[in-house]
Amino acid sequence: MLVEKKIKNTNISVVQQKDYYSIPLDELNEMFADYQQRDIIQAASFEDDVWYLYNEKIKRRVIFQLDEIKFNRTKKNRSVFSFEDIIHALKGYVLYKLDVHPVESLSEQVSFLKKVIEETDFFHIHSKKVLVAKKVKKDTNYYKLVHVLIEFLEYFPIAESEEYLNLLYYQSEAHSKSNKELTQRELGIFGSIFELGDALDTFWEHCSEDEKEEFYPIKLWWEITTTIPLRVSEFIVSL
Repeated sequence: MLVEKKIKNTNISVVQQKDYYSIPLDELNEMFADYQQRDIIQAASFEDDVWYLYNEKIKRRVIFQLDEIKFNRTKKNRSVFSFEDIIHALKGYVLYKLDVHPVESLSEQVSFLKKVIEETDFFHIHSKKVLVAKKVKKDTNYYKLVHVLIEFLEYFPIAESEEYLNLLYYQSEAHSKSNKELTQRELGIFGSIFELGDALDTFWEHCSEDEKEEFYPIKLWWEITTTIPLRVSEFIVSL
């Protein structure tokens, strides 16, 4: 996972590649103590299940508890990380993001990660089908946060990471394409536009004064919108 870290007392940030297994636990404890001293995190210790995150205006509670009974059930016949490791990985994810991400966003991301972790039986390969079933237009919140899953699995590499990441990269690309399709404005048929212009000009040349008065708003709209692109609703608001 790429981590942006601000250098103390400067406006300079550095970007580093981080993964859970290459980071000593002492480093996470030191980061926690620093945020605690600065009143950004309120908790008795790094090992607490609940942290309160603060900025100048907002306070958010982040709960790191997962279902340990379910974990013990799903780890059978698997080469799997420890329960403690995944809890520490969630905390490390927060610590590395806290410097540059809003606390409300991090709270939402941790809730999302926990939900997916338990839905997939702690990333069991047979439970990947839960994510395969997600649809771009139906599961909008999932696709909005799929990049969070990618970052977490890049930070917390597990035996099944490649299988999951291949799916997540595909879903992220599908989401981007869907967003582009929604934001691209469909152009009209230009032949019909020109025909309408000719019809309006012909009508205006032969209509009566009463008709000109009645249809003047349409003539005005046409003259303005062929010069400055406006939707009808925008034109009406501007009058």
